[in-house]
Amino acid sequence: MFVRMAHWDCRPECWDKAVEMFENGALPVLEKQPGILRAQLTGESDSGKRIAITYWESEEAHSVFAASPALAEITDMFVDIYVDGVRPEGFFYPVIRE
Repeated sequence: MFVRMAHWDCRPECWDKAVEMFENGALPVLEKQPGILRAQLTGESDSGKRIAITYWESEEAHSVFAASPALAEITDMFVDIYVDGVRPEGFFYPVIRE
């Protein structure tokens, strides 16, 4: 299993919009990706801090996704709610133990 996390600052007034976009925009794109196991959006409504977490069958499955247009499609759909237009910073971890 492989986990990708991305964090960013979302304009606090966009809390509901971010959730709706995740559910109706990002999830449908992610669900089409080979090897995706799960996706979550976490955050604090009052601060605008967000972390998106995706779980993949393998690092290779994630790499295929990351090289595809799908990652940019998801990132771009949220561009209007990023603070100062700063896009998410991704970081990655293999799962050591479950």
